[in-house]
Amino acid sequence: MAVTVGHWKQQYGVDGIDLDLETGAGDNPEAGVNMYFFIKKLRSIHPDFIITQPTFGYPQIAANNFIINNSWDVDGNYKDVTDTVGIMSYGEENGDETESLDYVKNYAEATSQWNGFPIRVNVPRSSIQVGCKGAASGESITQLAEESISQNLLGIMVWYCSVQNGFVYGADFDCS
Repeated sequence: MAVTVGHWKQQYGVDGIDLDLETGAGDNPEAGVNMYFFIKKLRSIHPDFIITQPTFGYPQIAANNFIINNSWDVDGNYKDVTDTVGIMSYGEENGDETESLDYVKNYAEATSQWNGFPIRVNVPRSSIQVGCKGAASGESITQLAEESISQNLLGIMVWYCSVQNGFVYGADFDCS
């Protein structure tokens, strides 16, 4: 599969892939190892391919945790696996559209968390994107942007925007 995806750059102009493996398949311990070898093969074809790893605010998907733990070392040195961590927290349960900011420490300061914390490396802040639902208010977007700058974060990951008359996951998330 990595060889097929590696050809997308020439075939379709695709410059990256988002590895959004969630609950279910992502809970299988082998999924992270398989994804790791997929990424390594893809990197051997296109070293500059952008590879992003979304994750929940609290690290709970075994495959995602494996990839994050193998993408940097404890000092935040990059190990040429995934390029970014995107925090998938959008305030859907508590109404706080800037909720993803609360979880930055789970990745940027992971080694300072409690003993046994699932993330064992410190992801550089410049490799972390905070999540924002597509229909977030202007005030929330501004706060996410200002905090991204002040905390030296990579930026904002928006979920999601559909095409006009396309599939709509939920009107309160869609920015179209």
